[in-house]
Amino acid sequence: MSKMPIYHPQISVLLKKNIGRSNLANGLPASQRFTGTQRVIDLTPFIGENGRVVVRKSVRAPAGMFSVTLADKMPSFEAESLYALIEPMDVIEIRMALDTSVYARAGYEKSMPLMMRGFVTEIGREEAMVGGHDARPSRSIVISGQDYGKILTMMQIAYLPNMVTGQNLTTAFKFFLNYTGDMPIFQDASSFVEGIVSSVINPFIGEMWSAAASQPVSGGSSPVLGFQVDATVQNGIVSAVGTNAWPGGTVYTLLSYFGDVGPWNELFVEDREDAPYIVYRPNPFKDASGNFIQPMATPPAVNRITNDDIISVSVDRSDSNVANYYWVDNPRFALNDGATLQMGIAYQQIPGEFYLDNYENCSPKYYGFRQMLVQSQQGPRIDGLKEAAYNKGKSDYFNFLAKKRQVLMDSNKDNVVWESGRLVLKGNEAIRAGSFLQVQRGTLAGECYTVEVTNDFRPFHSYTTSVTYERGSGFIARSQMGSRAASPYLAELNLGGVYD
Repeated sequence: MSKMPIYHPQISVLLKKNIGRSNLANGLPASQRFTGTQRVIDLTPFIGENGRVVVRKSVRAPAGMFSVTLADKMPSFEAESLYALIEPMDVIEIRMALDTSVYARAGYEKSMPLMMRGFVTEIGREEAMVGGHDARPSRSIVISGQDYGKILTMMQIAYLPNMVTGQNLTTAFKFFLNYTGDMPIFQDASSFVEGIVSSVINPFIGEMWSAAASQPVSGGSSPVLGFQVDATVQNGIVSAVGTNAWPGGTVYTLLSYFGDVGPWNELFVEDREDAPYIVYRPNPFKDASGNFIQPMATPPAVNRITNDDIISVSVDRSDSNVANYYWVDNPRFALNDGATLQMGIAYQQIPGEFYLDNYENCSPKYYGFRQMLVQSQQGPRIDGLKEAAYNKGKSDYFNFLAKKRQVLMDSNKDNVVWESGRLVLKGNEAIRAGSFLQVQRGTLAGECYTVEVTNDFRPFHSYTTSVTYERGSGFIARSQMGSRAASPYLAELNLGGVYD
């Protein structure tokens, strides 16, 4: 007789006051109740039967999001609604777990995994009569916001008079402006990201910390933390000329544009116990044989799930991203335009370096002529050096483009066999955006890359984890399964599932 596991999912939601209000506008004073507001307010007891906490993180978005629905009841420490005590830019910290016994030794409330650390954006209050003929009043509060990626999107760099952030940007690029002799005028991409964080973003957060520390809030200092950086991209150089010509925008746009984010690299915010981290790394894509296309300093975590974890699955394959002609332009480093370079390579009669006309998974015989034309904002270091190094750099430049183009081809030439889809699972706090999932369904196994993870916690109802994934190898596994007599369909039918 099999045993049915019983879970008691738990959650912890803490509000950490960053804003302490002493006046409303034009010197109009606020009530003294705001002056004595606690620095840390535990919102967990206010998540009632109809409450809900949703946390979403993605490696494809500048910021994650959260939504917390609370019962609008008066707290014991203040004769006022939480609606009036919570402000935009207050800090939220959310933890949750399916099985708290794993964390019980240290007290699960504090040791459960951190799912999100972020800032409040909006506070809403709803009042209604619900229940038909025996209607009862219902009052709720909905708090929504974003993780620390919000800082990257709210910081605007504009070249206007007295634009403070723009001045910070100039300060951050002093290494571009104050070079002499043989000192390089380029910065490798990872150092570029680290420099922007240390010279532009963290000083802004430091000013916020100082302002919050002086607010009339009782207990502790400001809860705002500075960013740490986990940058592992190599062999890419950011140009001084390119950044000086940048027209402006958000800091996230600056980092993603010059970081070659998308075709080659990832940039996202990851919440770790000590601090929010800006993760900048090569795309952790594997080829059809399971080998990383780009070297990975630290491979992403791998989580294993089985049919017992799965509530629902949706999956698809498509030819929408098929390409057979690949070209990488590099206008910030190239003396010749892309058309001239294309002509030069064509005259060398090496079309296989950019045109896959005989590769079955993207052959124009099946899919027609399809282009993938991409610009890189990075290059090798070929200027600002002595003549011998510069002459060597000219050949390195073409090798650099060839490597960029090869990564683009290897990452996309098999798009027609990779799966995309969505899994809804019983709650699993270990699954994070930017990790791999090994999916075992019966005797059929596959792997996929998680680009977005949503944790949905409903007290007394359910705790589920939804995963949006790319580059799933399920179809590849099915296609490689034994002889005609072997049935992939039957192999995965030992379904079970969380409701069995």
